[in-house]
Amino acid sequence: MSSSYEWYPDKPYPDFTHLKPLQTQLSTQPSILTAEILFTFSSLLCLIHALLTSRSHVITWFSAIISGTANDIFFMILPMVDNFWHAQCTVMLTPRLPLYIPLAYASFQYVGVAASQRLQNASTLSKSAYAGLCSSIFYAAYDLVGAKFLWWSWHTTDAATVIRWCGVPVGSTMWTLVHVFVFTYILNCTVFNPAAASSSFTTSFIKGGAATAILTTPCMMIMMSPFQLHQLEIDFSSLTLTQLPGKPDITAISLVVATFGYLANKGLRTGVAPPRWPDKMLFATVLLHFATLTLVLAMFDPEAVTATGLHQTIGDCDTKDYDLSGYERRKYLCNKKKHSTFSNHNQYFSVCGKVKDVDWFTICGKGKVERRHLEGIAVLTLIGICLFRILVVSRKRTKKD
Repeated sequence: MSSSYEWYPDKPYPDFTHLKPLQTQLSTQPSILTAEILFTFSSLLCLIHALLTSRSHVITWFSAIISGTANDIFFMILPMVDNFWHAQCTVMLTPRLPLYIPLAYASFQYVGVAASQRLQNASTLSKSAYAGLCSSIFYAAYDLVGAKFLWWSWHTTDAATVIRWCGVPVGSTMWTLVHVFVFTYILNCTVFNPAAASSSFTTSFIKGGAATAILTTPCMMIMMSPFQLHQLEIDFSSLTLTQLPGKPDITAISLVVATFGYLANKGLRTGVAPPRWPDKMLFATVLLHFATLTLVLAMFDPEAVTATGLHQTIGDCDTKDYDLSGYERRKYLCNKKKHSTFSNHNQYFSVCGKVKDVDWFTICGKGKVERRHLEGIAVLTLIGICLFRILVVSRKRTKKD
């Protein structure tokens, strides 16, 4: 029953195919085809930008794919963390990993790092914070649209996914902020460091790729903890910890944004280098990203979506489980309408059709695109333009670094 916890399950699924027929995709989840095309195209434009900029940028592009894919697999493997399931796309590497996901990492992580490198005189902390802010906004737009159109599904009672905005877990947005901060910091120490200029491309590539693949995820998990210390619970009578931090909430993400915003502003005050035409091309790539996702919201119908594939395992509604921080959750997806936990997923999707396999089944989209979704994508687009404007403008130093 728990085979879906593996990133490449041993259990055979009769309906799984590495190449999904285009006609089938168009009839069940046409909007996700847009995501596949968008990230394939944007990742290619990011690679072109890297090739026209520096070898450090090229290493960044490949490192984004390596570390990003490693991060996805890591969270798929650990049962106490595993809380998301990608939909079946046109091209699947495994039953749980679409081809476009590594390309998505190459896009959303790269654009943030590239934008932050325009702060040539800024500290490593400031550059990393700016990259985190840029990438999180870039990713948040994708998160908003993907959540509505079931490009993936999340665990319905996990602590990291229960608090949401427009259907998007606060934990997902907070993860993007901190993940890209750590990714950028490691690259600045290993690849963009002036000392690395004397190393060969191969040496720098191995150092950057290995360091980001091995260190980004664990360091990200450690770094998220201080922002959640308000959740720490102590039994003073026995001086024992009764609850570890680990539930992303509004307070935690507000602290992250405030901290990163302060550091990023310090970086901006050190000046921005004059733009080059590849930077303008990358800015156009960012605009294309937001425009495409806005069109998906406006043109497609979430209620027409049927997503057949691996999802949270259906099972006993009352079976308890615990995540990595000790927060209680329900182990299985509850499919009993009269049960109290049914509403946790019923507002986002519904299980439709006859369930022949508790791991592999069909879920259907629920609810039309609402005003809050359109307002959300509009706000994210405006913030994104403000942050990524650094790619097309220059700014004189206003204070000493």
